[in-house]
Amino acid sequence: IIPAHRIDNPVSGLVCCGKTNKDAKRLSRRIQCRETIKTYLARVRIGTALDRLPLSIDAPLGFDNSKGICLVDPVRGKPSATTVLSVLVPKLNDGTCVVAVRPHTGRKHQLRKHLAHVGIPIVNDEKYNSSTGCDGSKR
Repeated sequence: IIPAHRIDNPVSGLVCCGKTNKDAKRLSRRIQCRETIKTYLARVRIGTALDRLPLSIDAPLGFDNSKGICLVDPVRGKPSATTVLSVLVPKLNDGTCVVAVRPHTGRKHQLRKHLAHVGIPIVNDEKYNSSTGCDGSKR
């Protein structure tokens, strides 16, 4: 199995693989050429933004390399779009749920920042979720 694509290791991440080198290269090329439709699952803190699904998030993003964080920057940020499609697993005992999320652009930390920006941060994301973890511990 050959890795072809990886996302956001700090928040449990995902690795796409191919059975052969040829398969991995083909998958990687399709992702780079934006010939794929990506839908991610995210466990998020429940917020009022989930009352109006599907939710389009259009917030221009910049990246501060010195701090290693993504910022909503209406002046210098690059166009960035994300859609929260639906709630797949409704309210869990810890005040979280699982949502389906689709990025339309590919900015660094885009899903993490967009979800936090509208008040539904990914749980256990130490960079963009300043509240509590899945176990209720204060971050």
